[in-house]
Amino acid sequence: MGFVRIIASVLLIVMLTPFAYSQQETQSHNEQVTIVGSYDPSINEAFKINSKPESSEISFQVPDFTFNSLDVKQSTQINVNPIKAISLRSGRRNQKFDNYLKAGFGSRISPYIDFYHSSGKKGDYNFNANIFHYSSFNNIQDYSPSPFSKTHAKINYSKFMGKHVLDIGFKYGLNTNKFYGYKPLDYPTVDIPESDLSQMFNLAKIDLVIRSAYSKNSKLHHEIGLGTYYYFDKFKTSELNVNVNFNLYKGLDVVDALDYQNFGIDGGIDFYSNNDSLTSNSEVYINARPYFTANYGLFSFNAGLSFGYLGENASSFHFWPIIDINMNIVPGSFSIFAGVNGKLEKQSYLILTTENPYLSPVASLGWVNERINVYGGFRASLAQIVGFDFKVGWKTFDNMAFFVNYSDYILPWFAPGPANKLTTVFDNGSVFYADAEVSLNVRKNLKLWLGGSFNNYSLDSLTHAYHKPLTEVRFGGSYLIADKVKLSTELLYNGIRYAYRPFNLVLQNIELESYVDLNFGVEYKVNDNLSAFVNGTNLLNNNYEQFYSYPVQGFQVMGGISYRF
Repeated sequence: MGFVRIIASVLLIVMLTPFAYSQQETQSHNEQVTIVGSYDPSINEAFKINSKPESSEISFQVPDFTFNSLDVKQSTQINVNPIKAISLRSGRRNQKFDNYLKAGFGSRISPYIDFYHSSGKKGDYNFNANIFHYSSFNNIQDYSPSPFSKTHAKINYSKFMGKHVLDIGFKYGLNTNKFYGYKPLDYPTVDIPESDLSQMFNLAKIDLVIRSAYSKNSKLHHEIGLGTYYYFDKFKTSELNVNVNFNLYKGLDVVDALDYQNFGIDGGIDFYSNNDSLTSNSEVYINARPYFTANYGLFSFNAGLSFGYLGENASSFHFWPIIDINMNIVPGSFSIFAGVNGKLEKQSYLILTTENPYLSPVASLGWVNERINVYGGFRASLAQIVGFDFKVGWKTFDNMAFFVNYSDYILPWFAPGPANKLTTVFDNGSVFYADAEVSLNVRKNLKLWLGGSFNNYSLDSLTHAYHKPLTEVRFGGSYLIADKVKLSTELLYNGIRYAYRPFNLVLQNIELESYVDLNFGVEYKVNDNLSAFVNGTNLLNNNYEQFYSYPVQGFQVMGGISYRF
């Protein structure tokens, strides 16, 4: 984008800022949180999931100890909010704790520390802080050195000002890893400098949100958000984002038959500036969605029309219908839902490298256009003991990113060297998806859950949906003995996935084998303040590949303590 286009984009942002208030529909990062009361941590349900050991952005709820042998989790294309079975407890805790510390050390030379602080005055303010670090210095046999580390610091401050609440959040994160996805003995003629194998990601993020807290629906409720982040690595690749978001709505009595009706509009402006050693690019995305929500007895719905304008090298205009219908057939026990929507979302350097830290610093970025997403399902809860959630849908998309392996190095006779980096390829297509989860709570002693997801892609050009999860099954549970000893377990099954890599001047489709990951943990409560734990991860000692040429670590034991004060 030339100088004139940049000036025009900046002027456009300035002109539209007064109208841009709150969270745009496609914004996936929300740093705001409201916590009332002192911090009261609880023990996790299952100590390990197949994701990075990292809590949500500026979310200061007590984290389950999620120790994990994997660097990343391949995210699915759907999000289901299951109805969790609720465990009712008699009595109330009188003792509250403002601080929580969990620390441990693993057999892979893996220090772990997670500290939370929460303080405040009810009806006045809340202050929350979190410091996290996890690293590993052990290597995988035969492969290039594979240490990594993950560190972040988060601060959130909420101020209650009569009819308004002000939230301010800050995060700084530093993650390091190696491009270890090759065996040096297989390439004796290749000498890769250490500096080319090391990667480091820095993130500085600030968010400010002010929202109304009116008790009357007739007031003009509003939420205005302003956020920015700067993300960069060690290879001169950087990403700057500035966003302004808004949501305005007001209750009106249009039809007497409806219990309530709200008219509103939400949307926002996103500005991106991306730079790497080869290219430089700036983009502006403007989104607005007028909507109408209403409820009548057991029936509720949300309808609107979302408009989006993307200003880049080739500007484009988009719109999507938004309809969401919910019917509580048995209030509190059984409901069905259905809907249709769409969106335009930036496949940013931050999002892609969070999913895949082995991404090339000069990989292409883009915007995925979810043209239409049709879905439906049901939720059920039985006597607050059993919860069930099921969702099925079909979506079509343009310009979705997939990961494929490639090599930066050329061997004699022009054969490719180690394919230890991944880059992006884009394709159009559709996906049929389904997700289900069932949970069981038997008093406070026994908790079980079982879930799964399925994705079936149909692509225009690519043979397979490379490095996307297709079939997953998840099982976990915990059992509390005499209010002192807690046993936790989790099992993950991931079906066949596909990769794409160069081999002897020929591009090959690779089938990644399915795998089972089994984990187990024991936690002993010494007193109300102190607990000790021992966790075993990847008990089957499988060096399976989450990304092609990147096997995970095998079996590990970690022990430590948690302390509340």
